[in-house]
Amino acid sequence: MGVPPRAETKRSRALRATPLLLILITAHFTFGTSLRFLEPLISSSGTSLRLSSDLTVPFTTTYFHIPVLDDFISMFTAFFTPAIGRFDVLGQLQALAFLGDLVPLLLIWLIEGSRTGNQGTVAGRL
Repeated sequence: MGVPPRAETKRSRALRATPLLLILITAHFTFGTSLRFLEPLISSSGTSLRLSSDLTVPFTTTYFHIPVLDDFISMFTAFFTPAIGRFDVLGQLQALAFLGDLVPLLLIWLIEGSRTGNQGTVAGRL
């Protein structure tokens, strides 16, 4: 009833994956540089991020009163708050590097999920 799926060649798959390779290379260089600039801003006790003399973002905050979940979420909150609030330029670079690392994984998932061989599998459903 429908159009039969055309066969995929290795060349066509490699051409579609080329942008992912470029994103991966860019993320690799961005992540290391921004992390080296961010490291001196972490307090000596490792519990907060000092952005200036009057602005400190704590790593430990209570959200759900479940210690494991609170610790996990507080790290993300302390990490992304300066970038979202535009308090820290280096934090924005770090968030950009994080997204650069995440985008190739999501694109691979999207491409693999759309392949006819993955219909009905977990990759195809998500």
